[in-house]
Amino acid sequence: MKQLLLGFLAFFSATCFAAAPSDESVTRLFSLMKVEAMMDGIYSSILPIMRQSMSQANGGKTLSAEETRKIELLSSKLGEILKREMSWAKFEPIQRAIYRENFDQVEIDGLITFYQSAVGQSFINKMPMITQKSMAVMPAFIQEVMPRIQSEMQKIVADVESGKLK
Repeated sequence: MKQLLLGFLAFFSATCFAAAPSDESVTRLFSLMKVEAMMDGIYSSILPIMRQSMSQANGGKTLSAEETRKIELLSSKLGEILKREMSWAKFEPIQRAIYRENFDQVEIDGLITFYQSAVGQSFINKMPMITQKSMAVMPAFIQEVMPRIQSEMQKIVADVESGKLK
């Protein structure tokens, strides 16, 4: 009985009082995950999207050379602001706090072990391409589902207005 009680207490204390991860281990994990490089890639992919959105905002009419130059200048300046204001140096403490709140030291150590492995590094190295390909198919996916979503929303609005849905 005594051994059972000690075993229960050991299990209970290990699960309830798991050690918070150290700053050093979270920094090591971020390094292995190449988070800073990933963020740079995100910034690089956002700029063309911003330029395209600005160009399309004119209602489909052809832009003059001056309008195109202004869009390029504006998107370039916005990109600089975004990169400066959302830099890894500013974002890293926020991410560190999130990781420390949600993972314990054992979990961080397990993630470090995974990302140090060949499979973990392969995963990290392939994620930018996977993300890029996912983003490339997203507009077509949204275009395909949007009519169904709009139709369903119209039905819901009609049901709410008619009192069928309360």
